[in-house]
Amino acid sequence: MRKKVRKPRGSYAVGYARPPASSQYQPGQSGNPQGRPKGVRNASSMARDALERTVNVKVKRSWRKMTVRKAAYLRVAERAAAGHANALDYLLSLESEERAPGSDQAEAQRSAAKDLAILQDFFDRRRGSLPQREHDDASSAACLMTADRERASARPKRILKKRPEVLHLTSPSI
Repeated sequence: MRKKVRKPRGSYAVGYARPPASSQYQPGQSGNPQGRPKGVRNASSMARDALERTVNVKVKRSWRKMTVRKAAYLRVAERAAAGHANALDYLLSLESEERAPGSDQAEAQRSAAKDLAILQDFFDRRRGSLPQREHDDASSAACLMTADRERASARPKRILKKRPEVLHLTSPSI
């Protein structure tokens, strides 16, 4: 299809899509003169800079330099360990964002196979050290499992209490 070529008229006609020449922008003039000045940063870049700033943090009686982001994650982890459900939910959501979907299932299958191999090896060693009884393999495995459970329940449980790490944020040393 052939384009129409407009013929220039003798004078500039004001009309649809043809504003008057006096109201048109002059060359080098901005359409928004009081708009965003050059070099002004947006909120996300300022937040990123604030999180990447290094601060001195007291961890277990010693001072360490780390980013504000890492110190904040340590504080959230400390609160989650202290029993705050919201902090635990937040940490778990961050972890699930980082992991690829389906990687947990493959890892669970690998660990289940390893667990079965370890248990089988354990029971084989136990059978070799115990005197042979005249029972089938299924009943002897069940007897061994109940004996192990009885021994484990007879032992006193030791509960180890670990104090959570205490973080003290200080102002950055400038």
